[in-house]
Amino acid sequence: MYVYVLPTTSKVAFQDFVRTDRYASELSVATQMRASMRQWLKTQQASPDALRTIQVVSDYLPYLVGIYNALLTDDIVALGNAPFKWHSSLSRAPGNPSMQCPAAGFELAFTLLVYAMSLSNHASALINALGGYELDAMQGNDARTAGDEKLRVAADYLCRASGAFEYIATRISPQWMQQVHGSAVPDVQHETCLALAKIALADANTLAIRRLLAPALAHATDTLTPGPPLPPAHPSPSLLAKLEVYTADLYAEALALLRTLGRKRDAPESTGRRWQPVDRLRSAVDTLRTEAKSLAGDGLVTSSLITHLEQESQWHRALAFKWLGVDAGEAGGDTGRAVAFLEAAHSQMKDTLPRMFGGGPIGVRGGRAAAQWAQLAARPGGSLRAWRELELASVRRLADVYKRLNDTVSFQRIPAAGELALLVPGGRAALEPKAYAPPTPAFGPTTHVGDAADMLISGAPAREAYY
Repeated sequence: MYVYVLPTTSKVAFQDFVRTDRYASELSVATQMRASMRQWLKTQQASPDALRTIQVVSDYLPYLVGIYNALLTDDIVALGNAPFKWHSSLSRAPGNPSMQCPAAGFELAFTLLVYAMSLSNHASALINALGGYELDAMQGNDARTAGDEKLRVAADYLCRASGAFEYIATRISPQWMQQVHGSAVPDVQHETCLALAKIALADANTLAIRRLLAPALAHATDTLTPGPPLPPAHPSPSLLAKLEVYTADLYAEALALLRTLGRKRDAPESTGRRWQPVDRLRSAVDTLRTEAKSLAGDGLVTSSLITHLEQESQWHRALAFKWLGVDAGEAGGDTGRAVAFLEAAHSQMKDTLPRMFGGGPIGVRGGRAAAQWAQLAARPGGSLRAWRELELASVRRLADVYKRLNDTVSFQRIPAAGELALLVPGGRAALEPKAYAPPTPAFGPTTHVGDAADMLISGAPAREAYY
């Protein structure tokens, strides 16, 4: 899972930019809450504590929502522009790029972004501490049940994060983005938050697949490099393939959304004048250059996130090929198709692993080397590379077994690599996002007579609140 660096912010005192006789004490508390959040975020760059960050942001959000609603209903009067300034954590630009915007929705979007990123980071910390409990032969049933429950809890955090990211993308960002042009940071743009929602959901689905497989690994006689046939209690390979296809598609969709930011940034703005032929030619050339940059990953978002999505999409596509191969060999008796899918899975895994970990794959085949990697994967904070080396070894063994079977018994045609895309089914979701519900405002209106009723944060805002 991707671990986010949290954005930071500059100091703001609400009393300096609004006037109210009714909510003076609440504004003072809101300023203190925001100052506490700002100070805490400065400490999170070195020693992150995601759970504490969730609590700090949750303490501030009810006051921020109250201010947002009070501005919409004129219960608070704006005196000037508030200097809401946030420093990007996702920008590809060097240094620490920032953006300042007077929109209350901009402040709300970044605050919710910190909240959602912290939910995802906490899930990652839970999984890192869990280790590969399924591979530990010394674990009892109670310990395995506890491990399954931790997977469920971590997946729940990710589903909540996905819902929060989606809320920013669909309900908050479109409002303030209408008033701001040439955004310098990608963090709270619509496309970015929608991509982050897909990433969190994809991560949650990977944990759901792992939880589905855990009992089979716990009771298998060979958990290191299993071969056919699968044990009777093993989950359906057809189902696993569809779950992996869905997960791979989510990562690929997130990658496509983030790459559109480069095209969006460099798109020529309309000036209202009639274009001459030379203008159209220049625009076409600029568009082609932008497309080339985008396809190369030269966009607004940090290259580490782009690379992570490329690799995860390819890895889970390879896992889908693995299970499609197993399903073809076991359920359909088509050893030719099984060989084709498993060889494609092995080739893609072998290509992806060096780029993931900066070195060539070890190519574990079994025996003492496989046992050593299994022990490493089973530890708390267990090596992701160890996990994936074992997966590579498993696919290689399956491919070899089905190839021998096809060469000596079945003699079935092996489909060409170009044919496999037509044989891949549609994906299936194991988990869905959990819709984010904004907190009850700490003060101010929750309902209002007249048109303002549809503008409050608990509904669909019709316009943006500005200082």
